[in-house]
Amino acid sequence: MTRLIRDLLSPYSGRLAIILAAMLVQTIMGLAAPWPLKVVIDDVLGNHGAPAWIAWMVPATGGDPRIALAAAAGIATVVIAAVSGVAFYVANYVTESLGQWVANDLRVRIFHRAHSLAITEILGFPQKNVCNVVACAGRLPEILEMEPEIEAFAREHDCAFMVTHGRSAWGRVGRKTGWVPVSMRFQKSLARRNGGHL
Repeated sequence: MTRLIRDLLSPYSGRLAIILAAMLVQTIMGLAAPWPLKVVIDDVLGNHGAPAWIAWMVPATGGDPRIALAAAAGIATVVIAAVSGVAFYVANYVTESLGQWVANDLRVRIFHRAHSLAITEILGFPQKNVCNVVACAGRLPEILEMEPEIEAFAREHDCAFMVTHGRSAWGRVGRKTGWVPVSMRFQKSLARRNGGHL
C-alpha cells in the first residue's frame, strides 16, 4: 500500500511542497495572530515603554509612542490575516487539484511497450467494477505481454471482469488467454452520398 501511495504521489512532489509550505505559513500566522493584541495590552494600555523597533513610527503619529504601537499592531493584524488567507487559499486550491489528479491516476492507467500501448480505466458500477481497456494498439506479441499487468491492475481494483475492443482476428488469440467476444460493434459510414466526405 505504501508503494502505491508513493508511486501515485511521486509525480506531484512539487505540488506537495507547495501544500506543505502553505500549511507552514498558515501555522506561523496562527501563532503570530495573538501578538498584536499582546502589544496593545502590554505596551499601549499598560505601563511598559515603547520598544526600540517602533521608534521610526513615533514621529509619524505625532510623537506619541502609544499611538505608534497601536497603529503598528493594527497593521500587523491586517498583514497576518492577509498572509494567512492567501496561504489558506493556496493550500486548499493545490490540495483539491492534487486530489483530482491522484484520483484520475488511480482510475486510469497506461501500459506500454516499445511499439504498443494500452490505456485502461476502472468503471465503477453499483454491483461491480469493470476494467475497460479503452485503447489497445500495436504489435500483438507486445499486447499479449502487457495483458498480465493489466489483469493485475484490474484485480487490485476488485474488478469483476475486463472488456476491450479489437480487430476480429484477435478473437482467435484472445480465446487462448480467456477473452471471449460478447457483443457486436456497429459502424456507420459518414461519407456523403455524392462520394464526398464530411
